[in-house]
Amino acid sequence: MSSSTTSDSIRYQKLLAVIDKALQNSRDTFDTTAAITECYGDDASIFGAATLEKLLESLVERVNDSAHVHVLEKLQELQVEEKLIQVEEIIHALDQAARERRKLEEHDRTSATNALQKAKLPEGIRPEDVVSHRAFQILKQEESALDAELAKLQEETKLMEEQIAQAQAQVKQSLGKVDETGAKLEQTADSCSFVS
Repeated sequence: MSSSTTSDSIRYQKLLAVIDKALQNSRDTFDTTAAITECYGDDASIFGAATLEKLLESLVERVNDSAHVHVLEKLQELQVEEKLIQVEEIIHALDQAARERRKLEEHDRTSATNALQKAKLPEGIRPEDVVSHRAFQILKQEESALDAELAKLQEETKLMEEQIAQAQAQVKQSLGKVDETGAKLEQTADSCSFVS
């Protein structure tokens, strides 16, 4: 079962793939043949074991599909895709800014070295010392800016993790409904076996 939506967000596509895999793994762990055998034992053939199995398969599949739709609706309601796109844009902007900063630093270093070579420095101070000091000042400014951006990203990541945890809880709840429905089906089948 895969999502019918397409997205520019790589992280959102990965999230959808993880959700799809979790739902499929959950579905794969439910053995309908074993459930029917456990409920009816040798009497399963009386009720048509293959029919019961198909019925149970269909019910589990519908619940699984319903859980998938519910999770996708919740992700859309929480605007997870948009938030992940924003995170990707921020990361891209930070990468771009870092490249630009490196270019500027290289330009500054080159121009500072050229200027220092033309100017006479006080005794004991080398051009490398001046360049190192300037680089240190620039790095300190950039570090402050990056720390602020990192704090913002961490807050957004925390929020997204909470939202994912909520979505996972809802998936577990939906899976609980599958178990509940299976128990009801067992009771109905037991009632049918007493009637026969």
